[in-house]
Amino acid sequence: WSRAWRLLSPPHSGGRILRWGWKEPNSHIFLDQIRDVFPQVHYIHLLRHGLDMAWSSNHQQLMKWGPFFGIETPPDERDRAAAALKYWLAANRRAMALGREMGPGGFLLVRLEDLCRHPAAEVQRLASFLGAEPSAELVERLAAIPQLPASSGRHRERDVSIFAAEDLRAMNDCGYPWPAP
Repeated sequence: WSRAWRLLSPPHSGGRILRWGWKEPNSHIFLDQIRDVFPQVHYIHLLRHGLDMAWSSNHQQLMKWGPFFGIETPPDERDRAAAALKYWLAANRRAMALGREMGPGGFLLVRLEDLCRHPAAEVQRLASFLGAEPSAELVERLAAIPQLPASSGRHRERDVSIFAAEDLRAMNDCGYPWPAP
């Protein structure tokens, strides 16, 4: 336990706390505990379009965490996509509700599509949230990194009628207008 705590404790250097972080897609499940243990946390929640996620072949989060939200993983692919959207909605609504409790200085919502389409603006927004002031050169270098996955927009080629109408409308809560403009 003490070793785990040392790994999670913010490192120090010359009396100055260094910023650190990790990318862990399941961390939203523990966001309330993270917030309680680290009240000064700056949490960045990255979203990808819920319908693209629903049609993904990777349903690890649905299988592992769906029951936490009362959502089971159906064996049929078509039903699994609908369950995956329900999971996406439940998980992201919960994360955003916890984020509202953390306030604008503790929680930042970033849409992958915005990061890839407007990388310089989003990099600057991320830096501002973290209290960093990167040079224009660094912003430019960081803005060259995000790439929209080839599977982005795959939902446009699929039958969205399999999803409950209220789930499609609920995507608005997560910043994805439906019906799509």
